[in-house]
This record gives sequence, C-alpha cells and structure tokens, in this order.
Amino acid sequence: MYRTTHFAARLVTMVAAVAVVATGCSSDGSTSDGTTAETTTAAPTTTEAAPTTTEAPTTTEAPTTAPPTLEEQIAADFQGVQLDVIGGGTPAPGSTTMFFHDGSWAAMGVWKDAETWCVTDVYDWTIAEATSPTDFIVSYVRSEVFADCPDLGDFDKEFSYHVTGVREEGGRTIYDGTYTHPGDVQFSSARTVCSATWDDPDRCGVDTKGLEVPTPPAG
Repeated sequence: MYRTTHFAARLVTMVAAVAVVATGCSSDGSTSDGTTAETTTAAPTTTEAAPTTTEAPTTTEAPTTAPPTLEEQIAADFQGVQLDVIGGGTPAPGSTTMFFHDGSWAAMGVWKDAETWCVTDVYDWTIAEATSPTDFIVSYVRSEVFADCPDLGDFDKEFSYHVTGVREEGGRTIYDGTYTHPGDVQFSSARTVCSATWDDPDRCGVDTKGLEVPTPPAG
C-alpha cells in the first residue's frame, strides 16, 4: 500500500513537471519541431491625400473704349431741334429759322408766310475748330433744296455758325454766336435748344403750322 501510494505521488510529480516544461516551451515562441516561430507585424497602410490644386479664375478684361473727342461731344449735344432767332429777339417771320439735327444731317425750316412754315434746305454739317464746349464752329453744306420754300440762291448754299457762348435760360440751353454767309455776310444769332430729338413736337412753344420735316437718311 505504501509503495503504490508513493509511486502514484511520483507519477503526479513527473506529469506536473512535464506540464511546466511544455508551458515554458510554448511561451518562448518555439514550434513543435523545436524551431522558433517568428512573429511578423504588418506595417500600417498609409494613405496620402493628393494635394488639392485651386486654379485661379480666368479674368476677362473689358475692352477699353476711348473717350469721345471734344468735337464728338459737341456734335452729340447739338442733336435735336433748335429755334434760331437773328439778333436774339422774339421769333417772327423773316428773322427766325428752325434747325433739325440728326447725326450729320440737318434740315432748316423757315416761315413761308405770316402763318405757315416750310423746309427750305437739307444740309450735311460738321463741328470744326473747337477749342472748348463754348467756342466752336458749325459748318453747313447744302445737299438738297425744297422748291416750295423761298429760294435764297447761293446765300444758304454753304455757311457757318461760330458759337461763342452757351447759357441756360428758362430751363433751356441757348447758344450765342455769329453766322458767316458767302460774301462775308455776318450777323449774330441766338439758338435755343427745344429738344434733343429731331422729330420732337416740342419746338420751343412756336406754332410751326405746315412744317413737314423729312426723315433723316439711314445710318
């Protein structure tokens, strides 16, 4: 009995020792054939974001427009209907004309008699010798004559109007100047701007009965 118990105790002790040795072998990374297993740690995957490139917006430059010349500005201001009175007095037959400007075209109306008007001539006109907005010359060259108006012959064939001053009166612009006609005939006159549009019925309050102004040429 004693020997059997003692042998059993030794057997238990040996089993325990083997278990401890096996545990030690497992913990030091050895394989079953006695080699050492290597532990491989995978490198972390790095995802690099591509740099974002911001393109500068395309800039479109506006075309440069040249400012109008002095002559162009005066011509623009000279458009429309103008009542012209010799000497600058009161409108009356024989001393009053009316100009209608559109572009480089102009028509001149006069009193046909004590009550009615008519268009006497059509002209091409230009601004010349401009030194300021209040000192310039308007040159007229006749291009058409209307037979139902008094014929002034060559007197109105070609002439100029030299503006020497600009003023405001009663809310209207007035040009003061001097006419020069063939034969060096000169006389002063005052032109009142009635409207900036050639066919405007506003004619400075003057009744222009019978006056039918032609349509300016296209362009």
